[in-house]
Amino acid sequence: MILISIVIGLSLEMFTSQVSAFRHYAWADKYILWVKKVFLGKALWNGPWGVLLVLAFPLILVALVQTGLHVIWLGLLELIFSLIVLLYCMRYQPMGDDVEDLSHALEQGNNIEAGQLSEKILGKPVDEEQCQVQQVCHALLINVNERLIAVIVWFALLGPMGALLYRLSWYYSEESIHSENGFRHTMHRLHALLNWLPARLLVVGYAIVGSFEDAIHGWRGVYKNPPEDMEALNQAIITAAGCSALHLERYSHSDVSNDTNKLDIKAIDAAHGLVLRTLLAWGIVMALLTLAGWMG
Repeated sequence: MILISIVIGLSLEMFTSQVSAFRHYAWADKYILWVKKVFLGKALWNGPWGVLLVLAFPLILVALVQTGLHVIWLGLLELIFSLIVLLYCMRYQPMGDDVEDLSHALEQGNNIEAGQLSEKILGKPVDEEQCQVQQVCHALLINVNERLIAVIVWFALLGPMGALLYRLSWYYSEESIHSENGFRHTMHRLHALLNWLPARLLVVGYAIVGSFEDAIHGWRGVYKNPPEDMEALNQAIITAAGCSALHLERYSHSDVSNDTNKLDIKAIDAAHGLVLRTLLAWGIVMALLTLAGWMG
C-alpha cells in the first residue's frame, strides 16, 4: 500500500502541476496559536515539550484516520487517504521550465528576469557576492531532499504520519512566524535529524547516476572540516557529493574583470539533469519493489 502510494504520488508530482493547488499551511499557524494560548506562560511550551505538544495531535489524528479506513473497501480508502497526505506534504514542483528560462535569460544578459527566476529556484534572494550559477546549482541539488526525497523516505517508514511529521517540522522551523526561539530551535534540530537519512540516500543516488567514486570522495571530504550544525552538515554533504558526481569544475571559467572563477551557464542544466536522473532511478526502484510485492 505504501509503495503503491509512493509510485502514484511521485508520478503525479513529476508530471502534473495541479496537485500544488491545495498545499496551504494556514491551519498550522492557527493551530500553534491555539496551543500557545492554552499553555501561555508555561515554561514547557518554548522547548522540547512544546514541540511534542504541537506535533502530537495532528499526527495522532492522521494515524487514527488511517487505521479507521484500513478495513473499509479492502483498504481502498486508506490508499486514497495516504496518497492525499503524501501529495500534500510534497512540494517539489518540477522546475524544468524555470531552469530553461533561467539559462536563456542568463545567455541573453537579462539580469532582472534571471534574478527573479533564480530567487524562485533558491527560495530566497540571490547573494550578490557569490556566483549566481553556483547558487542555483547548489539549490537544485539540495532542495529536492526537503521538497521530495525526505517526504518519501519518512512516508515509506511511518506512512502518512511520517510524511506529515517531516513537513510540520520543516514548516515550524523555517516558515511559521509564530514559532518562538526555543521552540523553533528544537524544531530545527528535529528537522535536521529527520533529514539525516534522506540526505545520505540522495547522495547515494547522485553517486549511482553520476560519478560514483568522485561523489563518495566529495562526501568524505566534508568530514575534514564538518559544520557543527547538523542541517548544515546534511546540506554540505549533498552539495559536495552532487558537485563531485557532476565534475562541476568542468564548467568553471575565469572572470578576468573580477579575478575570480565562475561557473558556465551549462552547469545549471547539468545539475538539474543529475537530479532528474536520480529521481528516475529511485522511481524505478520503487516501481520494481511494488511489482515484486504484487507478484509475491
